[in-house]
Amino acid sequence: MRLSRSPPVKNLRAFCVAARHLRRVRAPALFVNELLIPRLEAFCEAHPLIDVQLDTRDPRPVAHPPSADVSIVLADTPPAGVRSARLFSSPLSAVRAAGPRRWVSRGPSRAR
Repeated sequence: MRLSRSPPVKNLRAFCVAARHLRRVRAPALFVNELLIPRLEAFCEAHPLIDVQLDTRDPRPVAHPPSADVSIVLADTPPAGVRSARLFSSPLSAVRAAGPRRWVSRGPSRAR
């Protein structure tokens, strides 16, 4: 009976990187900040070999970019040519978070 050993790993960094998986996610910043980031730590703990790269450059994406593995798009109908799933059953609407007035700083007030 022979005991076989696997050959020594010559480049440990390359081996570790090869064992990990990078998933690139493109999504609107509001979605990432409010819904994705609060859940990211639990996801990373559950999937330690998946690295997540977030891209929030496009505030209103309407199509899945080829540079992303997963994308959140704002669309009324499913994008053509990609597998998709609806995330929300009712339409989303934007709500103004501040009033129409703009607050202007006039510097320190002076006693008269």
